[in-house]
Amino acid sequence: SDDRLIIGERPASAGELARTSRWLDQIRHKAGIPFRARIESHNNFPTASGLASSASGFAALTAAAAAAAGWAAPARELSIIARMGSGSAARSMFAGLVEMHAGSRADGSDAFAEPVPAPTKFVDDLRMVVCIVGGGAPKAFASTDAMQHCAATSPLYDGWLACVPRDLAA
Repeated sequence: SDDRLIIGERPASAGELARTSRWLDQIRHKAGIPFRARIESHNNFPTASGLASSASGFAALTAAAAAAAGWAAPARELSIIARMGSGSAARSMFAGLVEMHAGSRADGSDAFAEPVPAPTKFVDDLRMVVCIVGGGAPKAFASTDAMQHCAATSPLYDGWLACVPRDLAA
């Protein structure tokens, strides 16, 4: 009768469950099913560390929920649904280099991601190093809240957005 969510061996908080249930309602609506879900999520990376643990979780959940519901949606639509769970989840739906498209709706509900073809040598030479500091302690603010704060208060935010097209082309 209700969704159940287990994250790393512990029952989810009421807020986590409500967020996930609201998100699952999108899949249920698209698939035309009334069923509730039991979700068990295991992550080998510190949750809430600021390195896309919620994005990878919602991307994985998007693929699993769509398959369980028998909903064979195009990749772009799955990316849009994933983004509704976590903004970066739209990008996490794909391997390799991925571009996020803002979409045309003011609320961002049509924003999606897609893989970017890149020269093989560039991809082969690309390296990233991620270091966890602070013992992987959860961050104080959710990424969405922090980004909204930056957009509302940073004098550099508009300039950053203006650089995106040039950066992508480069």
